[in-house]
Amino acid sequence: MNGTDQPNDSLGDTPKLPVWRRALLIGGTSAAAAGIAGLASGIGVGAREVPPAPRSVAARQRFLNKVVMITGATSGDSCQRRNGALLPC
Repeated sequence: MNGTDQPNDSLGDTPKLPVWRRALLIGGTSAAAAGIAGLASGIGVGAREVPPAPRSVAARQRFLNKVVMITGATSGDSCQRRNGALLPC
């Protein structure tokens, strides 16, 4: 200890961060480094994979054995209205 009852700091006049701030800084830096490493490894693994080629299906067999729901068939005023009430089509 010197004459001012302060510990002798070998780094000079640099202030020390409080413990919680230092822990937050270290944790944030570690999380950022882990995220960057994960992103880089994901890109490296994903770059080697080749997506499967799309299957070509004849137009007439596209909906064979499938249930098809056509939406939007009654959109707009395709049915008649009388006094604001919609009449059956």
